[in-house]
Amino acid sequence: MPVQYRVGFFDMDGTLINENTWELIYRRLGCKDSGWLDRYLMGKISYHRLMKMDVGSWISVRGRVSLREIEDMADLISVKEGAKTLMNKIISNNIVPVMVTAGLDVFAKKVAEELGIGNIYCNRLKTDRNYCLTGEGEVPVEPLRKDQIVLKYLKENGLDPHESFSVGDTEYDGSMFKVTRTGFLLANGHKIDIKMNNVIKVKNLTQIADFILS
Repeated sequence: MPVQYRVGFFDMDGTLINENTWELIYRRLGCKDSGWLDRYLMGKISYHRLMKMDVGSWISVRGRVSLREIEDMADLISVKEGAKTLMNKIISNNIVPVMVTAGLDVFAKKVAEELGIGNIYCNRLKTDRNYCLTGEGEVPVEPLRKDQIVLKYLKENGLDPHESFSVGDTEYDGSMFKVTRTGFLLANGHKIDIKMNNVIKVKNLTQIADFILS
């Protein structure tokens, strides 16, 4: 009898929701991209440094930025079609959904509440006594090292990687795919070159239930 899935790890931006939350923040604050992402991808700076430069660029343009402005943007995001149905199906089949996102907690908590996800790993911005951004943040999740979160969760909960699957929409999710039994790559209309035998490309979230519950 095949081993049953017991946990599923989900990216957020572009996977569970339609938006890229970092792009949303830049757009709403009227700021340009800091341009430091490529340096992180090349290994020249840490993700903590990247976040600091990003937030610093917001502050340099806007002066003071209240966290409430960022929180209000959470009302602008929308869950993907089929996300709620997928969560209902896996939860009813005793599969635990876990969100692993390099996005911010203000967005992740809203999405998790809407979809019934009880386990969230995400990043957070720090504020001063006036609730304004300081330029610092807490970064437990790095985009290229999501596997560390997955392996940590599996170990702490006595689970085998063969009992897990992961879902993402970009190359950043490749590290999750490597350490789970199955990786589901949500195409989203763009070409992604991930060559792993355990990765299944899907057009929408609804298709995933057909694979894991069959």
